[in-house]
Formats: sequence, C-alpha cells, structure tokens
Amino acid sequence: MFKPMAYVLIFAMIGVIILCFTYVPAISALILKPNKNEKKNVSSKIMKAVNRAYEPVIKFAMKRKMPVLLSTVVLFFSHFLFYKNGQRVSSSA
Repeated sequence: MFKPMAYVLIFAMIGVIILCFTYVPAISALILKPNKNEKKNVSSKIMKAVNRAYEPVIKFAMKRKMPVLLSTVVLFFSHFLFYKNGQRVSSSA
C-alpha cells in the first residue's frame, strides 16, 4: 500500500535534485546578471562579506580534493553504520 507512494516520492526527489543541479543554475546565470553601475547597499555589502568568508573555504577544498572527497564518502557511509541508533531492536517490553 505504501510502496507505490514511496516510489513516487523517491522519483520526485530524484527529479528535483537533477533539476536543482542543472536547470536552476543555468537559468539564474542568465537572469541574475549583476549591473555595471551597482549601488552600494546593505545586500551588496552582505554578499561581499559572504564571498570573502566563502572563498578561502573553496580554495582550501580545491587544493585538497582527495581528503575532501574521502571525508564526504566516509560521512555518507557512516549513515548506514549508525542508522539504527535510537531505535528499538526488540519489542519484548
């Protein structure tokens, strides 16, 4: 009874993931181009601060690709090791 609904949910999630990694960045790059004569306002200052904080993290990750990739894989697979934590194993109570 719940299996078809679960399949629909999973396929919808996969479709949304594909959409958010392909279509949304392409369309936003076309639509959200910065203005040449941009005024200094609060949002531009916030975005500059975010970029200043984010750029060193990206440079660090790009210089050390293998450790970043390995830590990502380890974190992903550790979910499968500990997914039953906090669940009841037997119902003898």
